[in-house]
Amino acid sequence: VTREISLPLSVGAVSYYTVVPTTTTPTAGDAAQNVTVTAYDQYDNEVVNSDSIVVTTIPASSVILTPSGGEFDFVSSSTYTFTVADTVMEDFRIRVERFGQSGVQGTSDEIVVDHAVADSLVILSSTSSIPVGTDRILQVRLQDVYGNVLSGESVTFTPTQGTGSVTGSPATTDANGIAEVSYTASQSTGASPDIIEANFGAGAVTREISLPLSVGAVSYYTFTPSSDTSMTAGGTLNYTLFARDVYGNLVNNTATVTLTTVGADAAILTPA
Repeated sequence: VTREISLPLSVGAVSYYTVVPTTTTPTAGDAAQNVTVTAYDQYDNEVVNSDSIVVTTIPASSVILTPSGGEFDFVSSSTYTFTVADTVMEDFRIRVERFGQSGVQGTSDEIVVDHAVADSLVILSSTSSIPVGTDRILQVRLQDVYGNVLSGESVTFTPTQGTGSVTGSPATTDANGIAEVSYTASQSTGASPDIIEANFGAGAVTREISLPLSVGAVSYYTFTPSSDTSMTAGGTLNYTLFARDVYGNLVNNTATVTLTTVGADAAILTPA
């Protein structure tokens, strides 16, 4: 004599959640990606429910959740899907808790957001006038359209106006996206300003650095006429005095100079 006893099985209460994004390596500015939350009982059976869940990011970040608000409801289902988007290069996880019962929870794997493609070079160093022949550190930051920096990239610096020179080009961007070189300014102000082009990706991103040139301190004086000249006794000879820096550039100044004659004791200088 036999008899079958049939016992329909039912799942237990929700014990935990899995949180699975479409990808864990998105790029900043990518289209919003799906994140699927699945409810399970303690024996790993999916649980159809209508519970409310609270969604947060760890650490708190600039992630955009859709729908917004961070509190979602299962609707007679074992899964709930929402989307996330981010424009910041950062690492984060998504945490899900049952509303009012934080012990029922789940956390995603780490999501690592990478920068988007390079978009601009930002000048960080001074663009004030530079004295002729002197050195200055030039710095630019390579970043994407969202302001995320790109490290480990090569940036070339090339003088395109003036006779200045660059030392240390190409330069590799550091952890903060900064490329740095040393620049020696032109010795003549004739072609001012000096212009240096910073270039990434064979012209994909460029930026001009314009440096107005300024003269140095007075280094010496010249006369016009500058060669030996003859004159008649009692006559007058006009001279023009020019102040110049070490590179021969004319220097506007208000300094006082002392004029003397050599070998002509009777010569009269005017003004006296």
